[in-house]
Amino acid sequence: MATPSQQLAGYPGPIFRRFWLTIANSLLIVAAVLVKIAKILTRVSQNMSTLPEKAPYGSWVQTERAAHEAWAALVAKAPKAAQLMHLLTARIGENNAVVISHKTLAQLMKVKSLTTVKTALAVLHDERWIEIRQIGDRGTVNAYVLNDRVAWTGPRDGIRYSLFSATVIVSADEQPDRESLGQQAALRSVPGLLPGERQLPSGAGLPPPSEPALPGMEPDLPARFIGGDDG
Repeated sequence: MATPSQQLAGYPGPIFRRFWLTIANSLLIVAAVLVKIAKILTRVSQNMSTLPEKAPYGSWVQTERAAHEAWAALVAKAPKAAQLMHLLTARIGENNAVVISHKTLAQLMKVKSLTTVKTALAVLHDERWIEIRQIGDRGTVNAYVLNDRVAWTGPRDGIRYSLFSATVIVSADEQPDRESLGQQAALRSVPGLLPGERQLPSGAGLPPPSEPALPGMEPDLPARFIGGDDG
């Protein structure tokens, strides 16, 4: 089949032929450009299809934008403290506190000296990155609180205490029964009760020599009340 240029070559008049030859050549150039654009768009589409998927919800810990300069200053001043702050922040989960021992922190930081851990904690405390609340009287296990300070109750029965949620991290190396971990018998279960529910004992009791109580005289188990105050 003849091209547009060949078809127009037999038309009368040199000016007429040159005009239509120019139009035909321009159309060929436009067609070639459109083919190249189509190829480029195809490559872009293929590259976009291979982009990594958005990270799943829950894999990020949100920080305040204004705090990033303070992060940079902390890294320059005390790298170990900055490392420890990252470790704590990554482990708080849905809580604002984490309970962990000095020994386990040392393992996470990959350091052998507990002094390094204590120094890093002191820097974070003094710079107001964390609040440290001691658990027990030895001070080797503490609750490390981020973002918000814990709230304290008024004196009750001569004791002032704070109740807050925390992520608890323990190491198998610190357990006295570490050789049998994962092989223990299941714990006895306690019920969770909705408001208005009462306990109704059922099923087989313990084997002899246990003596069952009279029906309706069994003592209630400790129970967690769901949707209300704990009993």
